[in-house]
Amino acid sequence: MAAHPRELAVEVGVCVTHIQARVGLAQSTVSAYLSELQRAGLVRATRVGKWTHYRRDERRIAQLVATLGHTL
Repeated sequence: MAAHPRELAVEVGVCVTHIQARVGLAQSTVSAYLSELQRAGLVRATRVGKWTHYRRDERRIAQLVATLGHTL
């Protein structure tokens, strides 16, 4: 049985093309933003064939939120 698209998105991530279509920005802009988020450790990238899929790093995001909560 094939995985539900949401389950697959959690496991593998979401393709830049899908994000681009959803937000209405150029592919290069979306890729640049996601690269910055990856460098910050907030998303993880996975190559699937010629496509790059991104998914959130929930642990790192929670750490950032906690740090901001203590700092602000």
